[in-house]
Amino acid sequence: IAPISRDNEQFAVLVLRREAVPFNDDEIEVVERVLARAAIAVENARLYQEVQMANAAKSEFVSIVAHDLKVPMTSILGYADLTLMDGGLQEQQEHFQERIRDTVKRMEVLVSDIADITRIESGHFLISESRVAVEDVVQGLRDSVLTELRRRNHAFIEHVELRLPNLWTDYYRLLQVLVNLTSNAYKYTPDGGTITLSVRRIHTDALDRVEFSVADTGIGMSKEALAKLGTKFWRSKDPLARAQPGTGLGYAIAQQLVAQMGSEMRAESVVGKGSTFTFSVAVATN
Repeated sequence: IAPISRDNEQFAVLVLRREAVPFNDDEIEVVERVLARAAIAVENARLYQEVQMANAAKSEFVSIVAHDLKVPMTSILGYADLTLMDGGLQEQQEHFQERIRDTVKRMEVLVSDIADITRIESGHFLISESRVAVEDVVQGLRDSVLTELRRRNHAFIEHVELRLPNLWTDYYRLLQVLVNLTSNAYKYTPDGGTITLSVRRIHTDALDRVEFSVADTGIGMSKEALAKLGTKFWRSKDPLARAQPGTGLGYAIAQQLVAQMGSEMRAESVVGKGSTFTFSVAVATN
């Protein structure tokens, strides 16, 4: 009879029985060594199960909180808009109302990012694929970012190949990735910079995809910063980057989305010269 224990706590017993010959000292030592390793494996499995259960509880809690926060945020934003539409406010009061609206908008982005990363981690994040026209995606990107690009006096250049085939992807998630990359580009580029969108077909015997690339002339990143890129809640220490609103989740989500699209995000950057982010999407085959 051999006890199985870990950290001086016995949690099981192994019973070995042999009719004729008793166990000798060498055999007993072998059994004890095997059981010592087995105890570690069992304990690790138990701890892993506890971590998984805690993570599932955390994901469920975050999902409920994110959902419940949307109602009060919508109410706050609605009343702020109504107050501004009603008129009769002093200049400082209008400024305060605009600050309320901007703060709620940032909260909405944070809640949406947290909900997305939680669904991805829990395996409940689904992509709904369909035939998507490249020009529709490019137009959707323009509609989403042009106002901010103009406010910062950035030039937006498009290099889009003609007669590109339809894509087989989730339109909204692809647009989410491109908006994230472009918004990062204009936020981390000093006013008056250049943001370039390039779209081209990659067509070989084994590969038929459309490649998207977003480049900027911004502050760039060091090799150390590139290595940390995609870490949840991580943000660069550069003063310009710190001055911009953000959650540190957007790029991590974009990376996960690109992976679900069957690609990987490639990042290239030079400090003081800018960054380029590239990924590809499958072509619709029928």
